[in-house]
Amino acid sequence: MTRAPRIRAPKPGRKHGRKHGCISVTAAFYERLKEAANDQLQTTSTYTDALINQLLDETEHS
Repeated sequence: MTRAPRIRAPKPGRKHGRKHGCISVTAAFYERLKEAANDQLQTTSTYTDALINQLLDETEHS
């Protein structure tokens, strides 16, 4: 009897299934990043801006 291939669950935060147009993980990560940016405001604003822009680019291109 042959075993079925094990389907591994995607780890949270990992870019997953972009070929299939699934950006739910990325969207959830973007929401959390926005909340963190609101909490910290000016401390890492340039870093979070760069991350948010990168995420927006990825979601637009998928």
